[in-house]
Amino acid sequence: MNIVPSKDPRYAEYEKLILKRDALNKEAAQIRILYLQLFGALIADNYREKLE
Repeated sequence: MNIVPSKDPRYAEYEKLILKRDALNKEAAQIRILYLQLFGALIADNYREKLE
C-alpha cells in the first residue's frame, strides 16, 4: 500500500496543527514532571496530614 499525498490545500495547515499539538503535549508532560519534582513532597505531606 502506497501513501498518497493529499492535494487539499488545508492539509498543510492540518499537518502543522498536529505537529504543534504534539509539541504542546510533550511540553505539558515536561512541565508536569517539573511541578511534581518541586511540589511533590509538599503535596504528599499535605495528604498525610489530612489522613491523620
